[in-house]
This record gives sequence, structure tokens and C-alpha cells, in this order.
Amino acid sequence: MVSLLCAQVLAFSSANSLDTALEELVQKKEIPGAVVYARIAGKTVYEKAVGFANLETKTPMSMDSVHELASVSKQFTATTIMLQVEGGRLKTTDSVTKFLTDAPEEWKPVTIDHLLHHTSGLPDYLGADFDPSVNKPIKEYINGVYPKPLLFEPGKKFEYSNTGYAILGHIVDLVAPDKFYGTLRKQVFAGAGMKTAVITNPDQIIPNRASGYSKVLGQFVNEAYCAPSIAAPGDGMVSASARDLISWHETLRSGKILKPESWRYLWTPSKQSQEGENAIPYGGGFMIGRAGVKPLVSHSGGWIGTSTFLSSDLELDNCLIVLVNSDSGEFRKVLQAVQKEFPELFPDMRFDFIEV
Repeated sequence: MVSLLCAQVLAFSSANSLDTALEELVQKKEIPGAVVYARIAGKTVYEKAVGFANLETKTPMSMDSVHELASVSKQFTATTIMLQVEGGRLKTTDSVTKFLTDAPEEWKPVTIDHLLHHTSGLPDYLGADFDPSVNKPIKEYINGVYPKPLLFEPGKKFEYSNTGYAILGHIVDLVAPDKFYGTLRKQVFAGAGMKTAVITNPDQIIPNRASGYSKVLGQFVNEAYCAPSIAAPGDGMVSASARDLISWHETLRSGKILKPESWRYLWTPSKQSQEGENAIPYGGGFMIGRAGVKPLVSHSGGWIGTSTFLSSDLELDNCLIVLVNSDSGEFRKVLQAVQKEFPELFPDMRFDFIEV
């Protein structure tokens, strides 16, 4: 049965209980497939692909399977923004109305900094009337938010906002010489050595793509169609393999691509995100588990057909990658199984990760 599930475990791994837990989740059809990678103190301690990248063809999941990352992508968007700051094409203090010249007057106090740190007060464009199958430019979705009132005065509080990151991607598209996608490919993916990372597009052939699934009445079905334009705005546009994310972790540790002061800015949690009983310290595109020059940073992602998590302890060289090709709630069971085996990778023992 193990061969059918494509269990790929390195010889040095002794985490049989985690092996069993992951395989049982597949056998019970709670997840179609998953990839788990764990590094502790610079050494890979666990690496496994289980289940299927495609249920119809019984294609086994592998470490090279390319997953839609959803909101784990936000850190890549934030990186492209800081490349523009370093290039003198924008400032974090710039108002969004400098770039969205048709935006309401009420938006004038909203800055790039507010967008990066989720303190803008902008309503979410993924509202009740949102239809992911409609292929229209992201600017049209942004325009659809214009008539809605701000949720709060910009800078007053932290509230997670996909709208903010969709706008950030659009702004890079306006100011960067290579546009948004070109900047990602040429400077971020190439600079990090991410060899299979691509911009998500359901209409293109992506080698080794992990097909996404949802659950309906307890059965897996193919994920609902998401139009290319809405699969790739700045709030969640990257598809990548676990090996790509390992390269990204190593890039963050080395401090490549951006200047040290730019990384420090992104890794500094806002005051607003640290307030209240359920505070989730958040910088620019990263949740911050421990601040500092070499912080602990992480992010989760949840979208149609995918659930993802990436954590990087840049001081201790710990890394955790969990990729599941389903949007079903059983993703939490995968995280709990990993936590049980490697509690040192979950220093705060929390599962209230931001999703989507």
C-alpha cells in the first residue's frame, strides 16, 4: 500500500508515526495528497510526498509537484514592492491614490505601508458577489471596492486584506520595468533559484502541476474553475514546488535579492498587529513568530483546491513546508500530525494561522 501512496521517505527519517498519520489521511480520503518537508538546525529531518498529485490519473505526489501557494505568495509580492522602493520608483509612504488616480478621496490617507501591513481599512474584494470564474482585469475588481466605505481609519488597526495585496501587485505592474510578473520571474524566482515556480494560470500546461480538489458530500471533486486573471493578482499568484520553497528559505537566510534594510522592514511586525488578545504579529507579507535580524517568519495559504504552510526560522535554520492539494478542512489534521512529531517547529503551539 505504501508504494501506491508514493511514500518517499529519506533513509534517515525515523518519524514512523507521522508516516502513518499522513498515509491514513490519504487512505481515509481525507486528503488527496500532501508534501511535508522539515529541516531542523540546518539538517533535513523529514521529507515525504504521499498520495496523489492527480486522482484521475493516479499520478503520485512528489517533492517536485507544483502547488498553488495561495496566500504564501504574499511575501513574494512584498519582495517585488521593496525592489521598486530600492529602485526609487515608489516609497512606502506614497498614497495609493498616486497610482490609483481614480480612487475615492477617502483612500488618499492609505499608503503602501498600510497595504503591506494590512492596516489600510480597505474592504475585501473577495465579497459575497465575487465570481472566480469571471476573467476580468484585477483593476476592475479594485474598482468594485471604490463605492464601499473604509472599514476603519487607515493605520488604526490590523485586519487581513486580500484587497491590499491585489493592489500592491497592480502597483508593481504600473511602475516596474518588467511589470509584476516579469519582476517575479526575473528577479525573485531566478534570484532565489526557484526553478519550477510560475505564475498560476489554470489554462496553461504547468509541468508536474498538483491538481486541486474540493470536497462535496464527502467526495473529492475537481476544484472549481478560477479564471487566469483572478488566479494571479498580488494576493496569491505563485505556484511552486516544495524544492522551490526550500530554495526560498535559503534565500531568506542569506539575505539575497533585497538590501538588509528592506528585509528588516518586511520582518518588523506592525504595532497594530500586536494589539489585542488574539494578536498575530505581522510584518510585510510575513507573520512574525520572533522578531529580530534573523526572525521566525511564516505564512499559510488557503484557496480553491489548495492549502499551504511555510515557516522559516532564519536564525536556527529551521524550515517547515506543508502542501496539500485540497481546500478541505483536514489540512489542520496534517499540521497537527507534523506538530506532534516536530514540536520544536511550532514554538508558540498555535494553529490560528491566517488563511486565504
